[in-house]
Amino acid sequence: MVGMSILTRKLVRDWIASGWQYIAITVTVMLGITFFNAAYSAYVNLDSSYSGSYRQLRFEDFGVSFNAAPRRVAERIQKVPGVAAVEARLVEDVGLELPNRGNLKLVGRLISVPVGRPAAVDDLKLVEGRKLIKATAREILLEAAFAKYHKLVPGDFVVAVRGASRVKLQVAGIVQSPEYLYVVRSKQELMAMPSTFGVMFVSEDVLGPLVEKSGEVDEVKVRIAKDADLKATMRRTKEALHIYKPEDPVSYKDQPGYQMLQQDLSGFQAYATLFPAFFLGVAFLSVYTLMMRMVSQQRTAIGLLRSLGLSRWEVLWHYLSGALVLGVVASLLGDLAGIWFAQWISHLYMRMLQVPFKEIIPRYDVLGVGLIVGVVTCGLAGVFPSLAAARIRPAEAMRPEIPTFGASSLMLDRLLPSVRLLWRIPLRNVFRQPKRTLSTLFGIVAGMALMMTAKGLLDSSETAMDQIVSGSYHYDLRVDFIRYQSNDVVERVRSWPGVRYAEGALELPLEIRHGTKTYSAMVSGLPDGQRLRSLVDFDGQAISVPVEGAIFGPTLRKRLNLELGDQVDLSLPEQLTAEKSSHRTIRVAGFNDEAMGTVMYCRRDSVERMFRRDLELPPNAITGIALVCDPSYQQVVKQRLENLSDAGSVLSRADISILVHDMMKTMRIFVWIMEIFGVFLAFAVIFNMVSINVLERSTEVATLRTIGVSRSQISWLITIENLAVSLLGMAIGLPFGRWFVGAFWRASQSPEQEDLFSFKIAIHSSTYLWTCIAVLVVAVVSTVPSLLRLNRMDLAKSTKERAAG
Repeated sequence: MVGMSILTRKLVRDWIASGWQYIAITVTVMLGITFFNAAYSAYVNLDSSYSGSYRQLRFEDFGVSFNAAPRRVAERIQKVPGVAAVEARLVEDVGLELPNRGNLKLVGRLISVPVGRPAAVDDLKLVEGRKLIKATAREILLEAAFAKYHKLVPGDFVVAVRGASRVKLQVAGIVQSPEYLYVVRSKQELMAMPSTFGVMFVSEDVLGPLVEKSGEVDEVKVRIAKDADLKATMRRTKEALHIYKPEDPVSYKDQPGYQMLQQDLSGFQAYATLFPAFFLGVAFLSVYTLMMRMVSQQRTAIGLLRSLGLSRWEVLWHYLSGALVLGVVASLLGDLAGIWFAQWISHLYMRMLQVPFKEIIPRYDVLGVGLIVGVVTCGLAGVFPSLAAARIRPAEAMRPEIPTFGASSLMLDRLLPSVRLLWRIPLRNVFRQPKRTLSTLFGIVAGMALMMTAKGLLDSSETAMDQIVSGSYHYDLRVDFIRYQSNDVVERVRSWPGVRYAEGALELPLEIRHGTKTYSAMVSGLPDGQRLRSLVDFDGQAISVPVEGAIFGPTLRKRLNLELGDQVDLSLPEQLTAEKSSHRTIRVAGFNDEAMGTVMYCRRDSVERMFRRDLELPPNAITGIALVCDPSYQQVVKQRLENLSDAGSVLSRADISILVHDMMKTMRIFVWIMEIFGVFLAFAVIFNMVSINVLERSTEVATLRTIGVSRSQISWLITIENLAVSLLGMAIGLPFGRWFVGAFWRASQSPEQEDLFSFKIAIHSSTYLWTCIAVLVVAVVSTVPSLLRLNRMDLAKSTKERAAG
């Protein structure tokens, strides 16, 4: 240390003397900066990749659907002022069989695309195989996520089924579409279901004859000029299509896949800022606590420095510079770790979502922000302790600091009269040193909140999914039809061997209006006396579908501002009807509680009565059948359901459970990442608080040693005190942690996500148990290094220091 100033040497000695504490705080700050850099860089990578993919694949600015129009309608739209490019196409949902999966049946969406040229709007990126070459060839391009889920490759065959028509189509290539980066079927069915729904692109010359619409299109996708007004262009386009009775144009912001992707992205952004903010908040208080205690312990040294002529400014800068150096070191380490971690998270997430054009690069602006935030956090935490040190006068520093702790608890003496005085000391200290106890409690409660946050969110998500899969639906198998069927099919299915019970439902997409508010939802028409769909109110009481009126889910209630007795207006989406849909009204008869509350429930005969004429429904119409069967017959019954005329998809409840499990895989990875960060942070925080508490007891330990208390007894006394504080911290931390999980969830969700999912915090008992065990282990392990240091303490030196103080 030759050549160093006195203050620099002192600063280095302080770091060495409190090395473990500085390391713990450095790790705390580093973890916060690492998570911020990694998560926010990944968010920027995702956002840039999505934007780049939309741009390169010429994603639509808006789309318009209608019943049917000649193919040449595109020429009319191209002349609309503000339109830069247009693609007219035919879109049709058909039954789909996968021969390589035992003739598995599901729903396929066939979309016409140009052959021999790229699409002017919503172009496709080829991932594998080749593009379509001949307009008349019975070939398709398969959307990548669907192909991956079903392990389909170029050269495989699928069978499109529509009524009596069955067309065998060969997979020419695997593609990615900007319209289906997040694959959802419609605004009414936002949950991605690759097991039952897939998107395919085919030549119009093949699709037209298959669906009996040769030379026709039913949808246009439009990109506007750079200086064009979106709303005005949408209005003019609808006017140009008026003879074809178009629906209202849908802007790209309201396109279902884009909406879900943006909601997912906004949630990712919230996690990328809120979780690191909590880390850094903990780091701020840790630095503050360490430095305040250091200033308190070094009062004599500060007085000596002031008496030797050091100014208040020099003393302030001495302590503040230590905090700033800590911030710089920790933030640089966080930046280095964040670069690698951001690459890993970005690749992981983009593989899940099949992003066409990935932009994964180091985000140096984010790294710069992380460095600044880390340094500022530590600097601000060090300001008040540094000011406190600068205010100490030499004369005051020579006198011991006036104790600020409260009086000892006489209650313990009364409650534990037979316990030796020596063993009552640690319990007394819990209450006699409130500052020390509170700082330790803070570390424990903060650590518990962090550990519970990640696991609690996973528990709650799994509970919500379980409610959807098992709690509400009580069927073993379900078949959905491509076209409307009569309830006679239900009677036939009930007669099959192994079928215990079956019931049909009529489900339709709707536009629901209340006052000035409109929401796209689904109506589920259930039969009288239905058994296979549980509806419960917000008190958990079972409710039945009324004879008159409808039951509305929580999302509809909130979005439409509904109250009991209100009248709502119902209409069908225009593409479902040949003529403009008639409007019907229905009374709000009640509300049900469910995780995804975008469904309206009413009697099946009521739905049929309202929309029979618009849809030309058969008598006693249904769109699907749910049934319960003997386990030994389930596979046989499933095959018979698949062979029903117009069967679109057949799913068992086990299939849905597997699908939900697959959907949760990526979430579990991110949860465990957060959990690992939380455990490390909890360890660093608790270790820092506990070790500081132990080390500042050197004077007490010296006193106890001089009166004959052994090292092992002292170790037990300190361990008991820390365990007592840990138990008290757990009593506070468990309810606080549960509250924090809910607060974190609410803060991280966009308004759209909160509306769409009726999410309730449900933390498993195993999470509480794991958190408590982890805290106890961390508290005990944190004590060990400090106890070893106390046991090596020079008794004579400590006694002299005590006398000097």
